[in-house]
Amino acid sequence: MSKQTARVAIMTKGSFIACVAIDMDHPAADGSTVNAVGSMDPRCNPARHLRAFISAEDAEQQYHQALATSRDHGWTVAHVGPRNFG
Repeated sequence: MSKQTARVAIMTKGSFIACVAIDMDHPAADGSTVNAVGSMDPRCNPARHLRAFISAEDAEQQYHQALATSRDHGWTVAHVGPRNFG
């Protein structure tokens, strides 16, 4: 099992702000772990999207793929790092 991780990437494109986040090995109520990648893009309907993965490795691969695709589509990554709670 890998270490519990929560990261976010905040991106800009023109006047829009979007983000992609990842949670790996997050404890669930039933004792299992959750691996998920979520995104928020105000241009989309629905604006929020969440996808769960069985393995942390698959979630991390999808997170990096989402960032690469966003850059390819003209988004600028303004921040990548731990989520800020507060």
